[in-house]
Amino acid sequence: MAAVHVPVDAGTKPMLLESNPGKHAIEELRAGSKQGHWVWWIFPTLGERGGDANSARQNADLASVEEAAAYVAHPRLRAGLLEALEAAATAFERHATQAPWRVLDAGFGRAADGKWIAGPVDAFKLRCCATLFAVLAAREKDTQLRAACLRVLATFKGDCVYAAGGPGTAGYVDSLAARRNVLAGPDESTLEMLGVDDWTVLVDATRDAQHFTS
Repeated sequence: MAAVHVPVDAGTKPMLLESNPGKHAIEELRAGSKQGHWVWWIFPTLGERGGDANSARQNADLASVEEAAAYVAHPRLRAGLLEALEAAATAFERHATQAPWRVLDAGFGRAADGKWIAGPVDAFKLRCCATLFAVLAAREKDTQLRAACLRVLATFKGDCVYAAGGPGTAGYVDSLAARRNVLAGPDESTLEMLGVDDWTVLVDATRDAQHFTS
């Protein structure tokens, strides 16, 4: 599909947006098995956490929290993200175990516990994405987007493990132990980048999401 530059906000770099945003991705999610290579565009992550050499070459990563906020403030981008999150959650909920891996990675012959592209890398990326936008949605009191992110994250039950490889792979850090990620609930490293120390405030809809503005 051809891509066009869509300005997200003044002062930020243009974001690449598919000319028919997410159509094939949504179709694959609804069918229950990812077949194409679109995760960078449909579930964007902070480059520092979920980015890799491949997404960097495509200029698909979000460079900062501010750019992520501008992304979700763009009506068309927000709508595409919301639709994709809801389609993913519906697909995941059909499986009792290892749901994100089954839908996003199994079709490529990847293991549910593995390193880099031999493991659940797309599930890892989606977890980072959903964590990022759950927090941003809470800050903006976007209850619809927040609910979609939490619904996706509820399907990450710790039965898949992603390990980063060397530099240029998603989730790479200097610490060898920290490169291994048990995919359960939100991504802790993304929360740290966002300055969030109490995830329960976000999960509890009865409490004030203003906590996340500090």
